[in-house]
Amino acid sequence: DILVAENDELAYAKNEIESNIINESNAGIIIVNPDRILNRSNLLYSHNPDFAFALIYQEFFKCNDTYIHESAFVSDSAKIGDNCKIGANVHIGAEVEIGDNVRIAPGAVIGSRGFGYARGITNELKVLPHKGKVVLKNNVDIGANSVIDVASFDQTVVNQGTKIDNLVHVAHNVSIGE
Repeated sequence: DILVAENDELAYAKNEIESNIINESNAGIIIVNPDRILNRSNLLYSHNPDFAFALIYQEFFKCNDTYIHESAFVSDSAKIGDNCKIGANVHIGAEVEIGDNVRIAPGAVIGSRGFGYARGITNELKVLPHKGKVVLKNNVDIGANSVIDVASFDQTVVNQGTKIDNLVHVAHNVSIGE
């Protein structure tokens, strides 16, 4: 935040932030739009300051540690990549493969049985097996309380770079593109 940044910190200013606030900031470096006229020497110019900030942050301040909240459940057969963040009360079932840089927000369920039933001659319902897997590729972001069902026999896939909002249900055998 540009208002609380210190002289050893990087900040960015959106266009709606007034020039006097930028000029009074203690930030060591501030990323601003090039059309801003400011009385500072420690500026980086970008037509998209918040995106430039995100790029710089990810390149220079990234860590390769995967964090799994203590209340999360992760199946022994699940595979989790580098730099993943698994939130509180997340459930990751069997046969789930998670790539690198994946964030799963609190309450999400990855790899639950899908809603699949077969109806018999006398109208009784029998649960269909769900013996496939879930694959979350790199740089996927899953919102809070979302559910991704395990495939019946093949794979449910969320491809690279996909962002899924809160409270979304992805059915079994679905493949979401990049």
